Amino acid sequence: MKVVAYFIRHGQTELNKDADFKGELQVGLNDKGKEQAVDLAKMFDGKKISAFYTSALRRAKETLQPIVSGRGLRSFVAEDLDSLNVGDLAGEPKNEKNLNKVSYYQDHTEERFPGGESVDEFRRRVDPKLLSIIHKGEAADAPTLAVVHGSIIREISRFINRDEHNGAKVKPGGVVGIFKSPSGYTAKPLYKKSDKPDDDRFGS
Repeated sequence: MKVVAYFIRHGQTELNKDADFKGELQVGLNDKGKEQAVDLAKMFDGKKISAFYTSALRRAKETLQPIVSGRGLRSFVAEDLDSLNVGDLAGEPKNEKNLNKVSYYQDHTEERFPGGESVDEFRRRVDPKLLSIIHKGEAADAPTLAVVHGSIIREISRFINRDEHNGAKVKPGGVVGIFKSPSGYTAKPLYKKSDKPDDDRFGS
């Protein structure tokens, strides 16, 4: 097997730390998240990468910046990689009441989060972009790298591994590798990076 793409979950924010939904909120990294971004830059130092991608959200861009610094390569901003838009839940705590709401929309994938999008809409915009990034890394002489969100990592697990139970789960600052073999693609956590539990079912 060879690795064809890396997907990094952005570093910690205050909303990660407090276990709140983030969705489309433009929140930046906290001090811990900035440390994680520097650690990731060290991890990928010397590794050849064919293309860099980030979602349009601030926390993802800030995570990518130290990784690309000094490489002289353009990074591509892709709104298709933005977190699931949980609408009115953004900024709200991940308490039992709100997690029950999430479970409802997870089970009724065609229904939109109030003020947001449906899980089906999320998947329709995300899945083609994931495949595009993976295929580009497979065709190039080096893997691609993208900084994304917890909801995207969950979708990678479902879409690539056919695993609804989040088998490729990583915490903020973690890395998932996409491997190609004769039987297809597999997503594996490479670097889980976590200091505390974080329920990241949606909206990170």
